Amino acid sequence: MSRLKKSIVLVVILPLLFFFIFSSPLLSTEYFRWLYIQKILEPVISYQNVWESILSGLFNFYEHGF
Repeated sequence: MSRLKKSIVLVVILPLLFFFIFSSPLLSTEYFRWLYIQKILEPVISYQNVWESILSGLFNFYEHGF
């Protein structure tokens, strides 16, 4: 490698890599918290409401008929 490439790696890339390695736990906990809420909890809650409405409709049909 030329001296310019080595200096770019030492001055730019290594500090960025160091920053991302040590700040990644902070970023990843927030990201995984958001991911858990958006991708896991919300579908479960919405499906729970769907199942509750289906079951209540079945019970109403069983009790009252058409």
